[in-house]
Amino acid sequence: MGFIEECSSKGFLVSEGVDFSRVNSQDFIKYVLDLKEKPFVINQELIDGFKNNNSFFGKNLPENHSVEVSSPVLRDKGLSRVEVIKSYNLNNKLRSMNDWFDFYLNRFNRMKKLLENRNGLRNATSIASISKMSGKNEVSTIGLVKDIRKTNNGNYMIELEDPTGLINIFVGTSKTELIKQCEDLVLDEVIGVVGSTGTNFLYVSELVFPEVPDNPVKYGPVDEYACFIADTHVGSTDFEPKMFENFTNWLRGGCGTNEQKETAKKVKYLFIIGDLVDGVGVYPSQSSELTIKDIYKQYEVFSDYLKGLPEDMQLIFIPGNHDALRQNEPQPPLFSDIAKPVFELSNAKNLSNPSVVNIGKYSNFNGFNVFLYHGYSYTYYANNVPNLLNVGMDRPEQVGEFLLRKRHLAPTHSSSLITPEMVDPFIIDAVPDILATGHLHKLGYKMYRGINILGTSCFQKMTSYMQKLGHHPTPGFVPLINLKTRNVKIMNFT
Repeated sequence: MGFIEECSSKGFLVSEGVDFSRVNSQDFIKYVLDLKEKPFVINQELIDGFKNNNSFFGKNLPENHSVEVSSPVLRDKGLSRVEVIKSYNLNNKLRSMNDWFDFYLNRFNRMKKLLENRNGLRNATSIASISKMSGKNEVSTIGLVKDIRKTNNGNYMIELEDPTGLINIFVGTSKTELIKQCEDLVLDEVIGVVGSTGTNFLYVSELVFPEVPDNPVKYGPVDEYACFIADTHVGSTDFEPKMFENFTNWLRGGCGTNEQKETAKKVKYLFIIGDLVDGVGVYPSQSSELTIKDIYKQYEVFSDYLKGLPEDMQLIFIPGNHDALRQNEPQPPLFSDIAKPVFELSNAKNLSNPSVVNIGKYSNFNGFNVFLYHGYSYTYYANNVPNLLNVGMDRPEQVGEFLLRKRHLAPTHSSSLITPEMVDPFIIDAVPDILATGHLHKLGYKMYRGINILGTSCFQKMTSYMQKLGHHPTPGFVPLINLKTRNVKIMNFT
């Protein structure tokens, strides 16, 4: 078992780019387990501390008990550009059943375009045309999964629909790989099917999923960082003010080692991915768990923490299900009256949930597309997909990979609270360079097919509500992506 695998088996994540050469993994793990404060992430400084036989964890911010801001360190003064690719404005029109039909028709047509050029689907036939065929015919079609049934014998019978009709498809237990794929099917996703017609079923020989292409990793020309946080939950009795003060003080250059201050100077983008505040009346009896019961005051206090951040740092906000607007997705940007102090922050962009932005663009480089989603649907898939049941709530990056393969962030109708729009905002048609989410309050990250998948941590300890939902928060850990190397660096503000 290698170093990373041994650390993972003990519950530790290992930062990308860590040099663990000439480190005995068993001795290192014993060293870590003997620390008074156990780390969540193995970073280079912890490795160096082991080599020097001097515990580092918990000391990466030597001044982290001080909230006074010292003079900011000198930074490069060029303001980095943020280009909004997709953001959805509030549409308050009265909805009808026709809106739901248009919403799913838009999904089907766009997903069909992603599939119809795949091998085996170039001559895909409509379901109505297949239903009219007699005898045995080799065919292919594209449809939305309406129903999934597993028989007592382990066979799968799946009902597909398209705008022309319905068809039943059959996967027998002899098709071992297909059975495994069926176990990950979810309602309302759009898939391609290749098979042969029979009396009552289309017998499947191949299932085709939209999947993201396996692109090479894109690297930026400048050594700079994008920083990602979510779920600060200001106003909650379980909000961690000291951790958040440590974080914002570090961004200003007010604490940390010389190396960490140098890293802070290179942070050009700060993403806050929803649940800026805890809200009011979000769940039953919430008022007993609030230190600030006024929603206007919650946003005011949240913004006070971010005042005085470097002028050349771009702030990008999206809302979450605790913020003061509708919980149905897509959520529009924060309201300028309720969250007025947020709008007054320097270089702030308030976008919808979900949204897509481009960052890091230069004259000879087209930048990185970042898909931002608070992550409400993640709980559903973590608790309903067999391969995610034992890991999903603690491994948001695994849920992200699963949904990238679907090319949709909330394919199942009941996985999120959805308001039907003319365009389905959850479709991942243009492949992003970074997919960043929050909501699970758990840090996780991986590189998948050239995409940084990132689940942020939080600044709120375990609440009674989170406990009911199965969350296991790890507050105070902040991930940064180096846009030149695409490595993830974890900062500890506990």
